[in-house]
Amino acid sequence: EAMFCAISGEIPEVPVVSKSSGHVFEKRLVEAYIDENGKHPITGEPMSKDDLLAVVTTKTSKPRPPSATSIPGILSLLQGEWDALMLETHAYKQQIESLRQELSHSLYQHDASLRVISRLIKERDEAVQAARNVQANGIAAAPTAAPARAAAASSSGALPGLSSDHVAAIDSASKRLSKARKDKKSHPNLVKKEGIAEYSNISSHPLHKASHPGINTIDIDGRNDHIIATGGVDGDVVLFNKTNQEVVAKLSGHKKEVTSVRFHSSEDIIASSSRDNTVKLWRPSGDGKYTSAAFADHTSDVTGVSFHPCGNLMVTSSLDKTWMLHDINRGQALTKS
Repeated sequence: EAMFCAISGEIPEVPVVSKSSGHVFEKRLVEAYIDENGKHPITGEPMSKDDLLAVVTTKTSKPRPPSATSIPGILSLLQGEWDALMLETHAYKQQIESLRQELSHSLYQHDASLRVISRLIKERDEAVQAARNVQANGIAAAPTAAPARAAAASSSGALPGLSSDHVAAIDSASKRLSKARKDKKSHPNLVKKEGIAEYSNISSHPLHKASHPGINTIDIDGRNDHIIATGGVDGDVVLFNKTNQEVVAKLSGHKKEVTSVRFHSSEDIIASSSRDNTVKLWRPSGDGKYTSAAFADHTSDVTGVSFHPCGNLMVTSSLDKTWMLHDINRGQALTKS
């Protein structure tokens, strides 16, 4: 004879019997009732879990409900389980789509933050560079103000021209060089044509960015022939010690490729021209770095730059079909032709 739980009326999976009343209960149900009420669920008398006695029975499988004993019933159960699975899958897909949108929004915010940080760092560097230029050269012009200054000067045509001091310095340099040319003799170590044909490559050094390869210009420091300056397509000027075979400094500031680079003959100054319409003068700041002063007086690509032998003048040429003479000490364009 089957036993039935006095609480649920169903066959208990883990049956227990009350020692005092003899009622059979499902263990989890009667224990929960005792924990909550502390009395017998049928008689109402005080009762504890110690009054329960486990009943040893043979495990039996629950009979299938009538709806699961026929093929249509089984199909109906399978259809219900399939529908539940599809609903659960749909809910998961909605959660995944929501997470994907949140992730996309977070990545967008991260990218926007990086752009803002990059812009602020660039503005900070430009401000620091402008302050160093003022300190080193006395040129109170921020990099962003140079194009406006050039446009104003070209529109008004108000270039000061050569002063009497400039003319005197040019004449003095011309006389000195003319005299030296008359006494000039061939260098005893001058290589002849046959010797040049025997030259071979002894080393190669990738000094500029691989993403913008190519070197447009090169110059050797006349005061220290161990130092070489190169101007690259990447917009950088690289100072290289050919003896130690190591990079001394990398001068970054041009926005487009460098077209010409020159060392000053007597001072520690380097000039570079670029397709960004500017010329920069680089001076060492004493901590292994260089400060720059920008000349933006041309309206097109600057194709060449060179120092005048008098020492304080610089000449530039441009695709705007003009050349200009600059005073490097004052940071000022003097004349344009």
